Amino acid sequence: MILYNETQMKMHAGRWIFLFALWVVCVSSNDEESCEDLGEFCSMSRLSISLGSSVFLPCTARPASSNWVTWSHIPKGEVVNLSPLGHVKYQDPRNGRVKTFPFQGLEGNYSIRIDDLELTDLGCYSCIQNNIHHHCFQVVMVEVGTRRDMQMIYICVSVVALLLLCVGGYTCKKCIGENLTCLKFSFSRDGHEKSKSPREAPT
Repeated sequence: MILYNETQMKMHAGRWIFLFALWVVCVSSNDEESCEDLGEFCSMSRLSISLGSSVFLPCTARPASSNWVTWSHIPKGEVVNLSPLGHVKYQDPRNGRVKTFPFQGLEGNYSIRIDDLELTDLGCYSCIQNNIHHHCFQVVMVEVGTRRDMQMIYICVSVVALLLLCVGGYTCKKCIGENLTCLKFSFSRDGHEKSKSPREAPT
């Protein structure tokens, strides 16, 4: 019985430690799609949006340049390529939700619009003119309230998990201690009774 309780306590402790480690990985992975790494090359703007709505991503470049302009979703890859002559190459059209304004390229306007925003659309977008990074314009899209709410949920879950781990460990330790005390008392009582029992008379 004592061995079983100790093994069960170790299993529960290992399970909670695994869940806590998984939470740490999830929280750290939320910041992978960040524009801060390119901050020295691009001017950065932050847009707060809600899922299902549309977002307008502005980008201006030199109108006289013949270089293509590329919109990328960091780190997933290119979304669309635009030329000053109105040519468009969709790399990730997202079922037609990515909209362009090709005839405004002659004026240096390479803005795009993404409709019916989904969870996978959130993150960092950059507008780069043919690898000339000083002509890029970055936009960070963060869903209103969701990111902060999810972080609060993660924090609350981790606190509850740690409390349960502490309470469970204390309870198991107390139970093991009580079992040992009862077992010692039982052994001592049995030994005491045997020592007091009269010896059988020889026949």
